[in-house]
Amino acid sequence: MGARPQQPDYAGMAQNAINQALDRQKELAKDIQKRAETYEGKREASQAELSSLFGRSGPEALKAYEAKFGAEIPALKTEYETKQQTFKPSILDLQSPTSSFNLLADVLRGSAGEYGRAMDQASTRASSRLYEALAAPAAGFEAIANRPAFNKLYDPTYMELAKKPPTVTSDVDSFKQLYTYNV
Repeated sequence: MGARPQQPDYAGMAQNAINQALDRQKELAKDIQKRAETYEGKREASQAELSSLFGRSGPEALKAYEAKFGAEIPALKTEYETKQQTFKPSILDLQSPTSSFNLLADVLRGSAGEYGRAMDQASTRASSRLYEALAAPAAGFEAIANRPAFNKLYDPTYMELAKKPPTVTSDVDSFKQLYTYNV
């Protein structure tokens, strides 16, 4: 028997791959740490720039907005609650009609009149179209009744044939063999 071929060192190759991956992981961690420091600096610069836009810091501005909101909203709420509770619409008061009631009534009457006229015109058009549709077949039949192609009374050739029909002669003896039996 011959010599056995040398087997590759799989354990050594695996250990080498693991060591390379760990080295690469350490490099990536350092790179990410550098980027984090860069982005933290950019965030601080942006925050300072935003704070300078308002003339005060974000927390100071937020406190001022909350104070103003807390002071003005209850007053607005009270104002509109009283307006809502004391609201008396006189537009529909039939006992004492106001100018706004009369105006509304006039608008409604005008709209009703407009609607009535439009409905009248639409129904007139619809009924005329319906009668035209119902009369169309009768008119069509009347139109073709007087044409020679449909009514042979108006065709001169047929009328001549009706006045003087051709004489048809038949030789009865030529058919004798058809109705005579050989008995």
